[in-house]
Amino acid sequence: MRKLLYYVLIFIGFVSCDSKFNYDETIPLYNLTIELADSVNKDKRFDGAILELRCIGRDAVFTDTVNATSKVDFIIPAGIYEATSQHILRDGINNVEISNGSSGQIVVGRESSMNIRINMTSTKTSQLVIKELYNGGIMKDDGQTFQSDKCFILYNNSSTIATYDNLCIAIVSPYNSHAGNKWYNHG
Repeated sequence: MRKLLYYVLIFIGFVSCDSKFNYDETIPLYNLTIELADSVNKDKRFDGAILELRCIGRDAVFTDTVNATSKVDFIIPAGIYEATSQHILRDGINNVEISNGSSGQIVVGRESSMNIRINMTSTKTSQLVIKELYNGGIMKDDGQTFQSDKCFILYNNSSTIATYDNLCIAIVSPYNSHAGNKWYNHG
């Protein structure tokens, strides 16, 4: 009896797993074209970027690579979708430009085909990053003014060796966080 129950459970497991992956050909499919655009630079292209389309409420995710015209064509079932994309452009060795964009609440199923435009926001990163800047200093042991131990931390934001031979650091007046500027005459 125990073996029979065991085999019945295995059979039910195979049937239920097998039914998850069967595609119902009676479900209508819709065309969705998504274009990535930069609001500042109209001629900028995002070819090679990965675009991810998630169906809200279901566990369906569609991904595709953006073509040379900065577009992706999807053929998908009806639903509410969210689209996200990221494009990384390396300019030489040290500089990187990262563009991100997203669009939510895309309702697919009302029309046979739709066109959506996602405005990408871009930022440039460089090799040198000022990670920490501490200009106030600490109080001296005798309780007097904050002047000692001012510092900053530089961070190499790339995988290449950084040299800062031409870097100049200076302190301008007022040179402390609590002092007034003594270079002014009469205010």
